[in-house]
Amino acid sequence: MNNFQQPTNTNSMQVPDTIQNTANSVTESVQGFSESVGKSFNEFSDSAQASIDSSAEASEDFLQSNTLFAKFAFVILIVIVFIVLLSLGIVLIQYFTSPSKNPYIVKGMAGGNDNLTISQDPQNSNSVTILRSNNEDTGMEFTWSVWLYIDELNSGVNYQKFQHIFHKGNNTFNMDGIANVSNGPGLYLKQIVNSDEQKPNTASLFVVMDANTGEETGRIDNHENTLEIKDVPIKKWVSVILRMKNTILEVYINGVVSARLQFENTPLQNYYDVHVGKNEGINGKISNLQYHSEALTIFDINNLVSSGPDLRTFSSKIPTSTNFNYLSNLWYSGKLY
Repeated sequence: MNNFQQPTNTNSMQVPDTIQNTANSVTESVQGFSESVGKSFNEFSDSAQASIDSSAEASEDFLQSNTLFAKFAFVILIVIVFIVLLSLGIVLIQYFTSPSKNPYIVKGMAGGNDNLTISQDPQNSNSVTILRSNNEDTGMEFTWSVWLYIDELNSGVNYQKFQHIFHKGNNTFNMDGIANVSNGPGLYLKQIVNSDEQKPNTASLFVVMDANTGEETGRIDNHENTLEIKDVPIKKWVSVILRMKNTILEVYINGVVSARLQFENTPLQNYYDVHVGKNEGINGKISNLQYHSEALTIFDINNLVSSGPDLRTFSSKIPTSTNFNYLSNLWYSGKLY
């Protein structure tokens, strides 16, 4: 019994020492890593600062040097800066001085016989310059839009003459009432006499557009390029839109295609002034005569129709009454082209 020895606790005493040694080793490793990172960062900072100082000294030496290469590089730099500033200035000048692509010829409401001439001379401060169609993907493109209110048709000896609404061309007219030199385009109103005396006469709109023949005359007779839109509502505001795309001319009445013409020759634009309500004009009013330098989409056309006429007075020759009807349902429930 006395020879029996108690088990020793050697292992249990050594465990705390092992843990302590491990902790010390980890601490030393972390400290060494931190010192290494700090040293690397300091070396990098010193290197970067030295590089900056070196570059600054090199730049200063370069600028202060009197060599031919330094002078040439300086001149090139000045030229580049000048070209950039010049280009920027040209762009800004063009932006603020170029005419609008979609100008209003008549903004607001004017009398149908106000005898207006809108100059195309850029030197005229009152001019409204129209940009001709140029290099479009589909050929010639433009759109004219206007609102019409016809009070009544002509009476008397001239009741069957063409009544002038607007046209772009010269300011002389033939016996029929159509501009006799150029229509690019022209819009006219004419009274159509009904063969049945029991029925009233009707109103038709006529659109005239010149075309280039390539011959000496340079154009085709007006009447060969004419569209007629019959049964135009009276005493109603009516939207009229002339849309040209390539060689196809379309006329929209209140947003609906009412006439279409395929030209055999190239339609012809001109540099003449725009004339409104000439040659005694029409008995009525117009509103928002506008030119667009592109062929409007059906969505754009619908937006113009939805906005309605502008009843603010453009000319002092007409009354300021706003009691007008517009958007006749005839063109929605009647004939379609």
